[in-house]
Amino acid sequence: MSEIAAFEKRVADYVKRHGRLNPQADILVACSGGPDSVALLYWLAWWQASESSGRGRLAVAVVDHSLRPESVEEVALVQAHADHLHIPCYTMRFDAKEAAKASGQSIETVSRERRYAFLYETAHIHRYTYIATAHHRDDQAESILAHILRGSGTKGLQGMKVLDGELWRPFLGVTKKEIATYVADKQLTVAHDKTNELPMYARNRLRLEIIPMLKQINPAVTEALVRLGEAAAMDEDFLRAEVVRRATKLERVVENGIQVNRQAFLKESAAVRYRLWRRWFWMIASQIPSAAHAEIVERMAHNGGDKQFSVGQVKVSVQYDIIQVERLIANHAKDAQTKLHRTVCIEAVECVTGNGAALMEHCRTNTLFMVPAVMAPDGVEVRTRRAGDRIYIVDATGQCRGRKKLKDWCIDRKIPRQERDTIMFLAAKDSNTVFGPATADRPVCIRSESEATYIIGAFKEVESC
Repeated sequence: MSEIAAFEKRVADYVKRHGRLNPQADILVACSGGPDSVALLYWLAWWQASESSGRGRLAVAVVDHSLRPESVEEVALVQAHADHLHIPCYTMRFDAKEAAKASGQSIETVSRERRYAFLYETAHIHRYTYIATAHHRDDQAESILAHILRGSGTKGLQGMKVLDGELWRPFLGVTKKEIATYVADKQLTVAHDKTNELPMYARNRLRLEIIPMLKQINPAVTEALVRLGEAAAMDEDFLRAEVVRRATKLERVVENGIQVNRQAFLKESAAVRYRLWRRWFWMIASQIPSAAHAEIVERMAHNGGDKQFSVGQVKVSVQYDIIQVERLIANHAKDAQTKLHRTVCIEAVECVTGNGAALMEHCRTNTLFMVPAVMAPDGVEVRTRRAGDRIYIVDATGQCRGRKKLKDWCIDRKIPRQERDTIMFLAAKDSNTVFGPATADRPVCIRSESEATYIIGAFKEVESC
């Protein structure tokens, strides 16, 4: 067996064990033109072609961050590889330095956020089921080490998953050196980003300075870190299931919160109690308590008496043998929940072409909804949920940060099962795509990175339609 064939089979065997997809799935490949992502593109082309059950669609997406003069040539290189493989290539260009300056974020952060927003948006518009990235075993080790340095718990020590929602990382089982050999053996033309060799970013310093230093102590430090991640993942899977099992016995749902018997709670192990606090904060207000806040409420539970602690939208009360976790803004939360169940219709719909950020400001000021027209080619409608629905997760700037099952969205918000079929959602017609709840006072706004055509409209309660 040739070195090329051995590498391809090794990756295929790894994903079969850790995160196999149906070869007929439609996949969008995130490609920079560098060795890792170009190798991934050609491995995926081989993998799909090698499956006798047929193949899905394959496409590539590339982002030009305008950080280096050669970035234009790198986009052209990715386009050339796409042309060679006879697959579509989707591109986006933005000025990462200007975006970082405007947002107050680091160039690293804003580049990653814009890149993933583009990938999710492109995958949805062109109906690709998964986004494949070229993270490899060395990246996994760096990621776990970064989490260690930040003082992460076992959840952070897991590192990256092979299959994580819509993201697929088939190269997590191979090293950068193995990928480089594959690229050389296939004689693939690739680009080399010189900034990767400069210790100008935190991750670069880990890769270029810290890990080589650690290898002087343990030459197999990369494998050791990856094994640590795999062990942490197994422990976390067990603990997650155990916490759910324990929680069902401890929790009593009350209006706007949860009550727990303090003595029963204190019988649980410290590891389970810590995760229960995290579970309850998330269930009540989609918050994760810091280690310091978790320590405060844990101390309250041990000491008993009559005490209260509030952080964000969560209030924890201990009254002798009862612990109660509830929302601080009970009335507002209740009103918001009620609004989800009001019947609304759409009016004053129009298509407008323009800058997404400017249009979004206009829509929010005038209480209008806004979605890119390409996401709803047949228009939009207001309806209740359907089997298979997935809802967009949108950040404060209106950019997409992924999608999740609508059922999971309802669970996260503690919406009772019997009420979920009465909630009205804004959705794309003839599709399982949901944009958000159809509430007249706070419509959903989703924007693209560049100028685009948007569907803009208003909601009205049925009585006034």
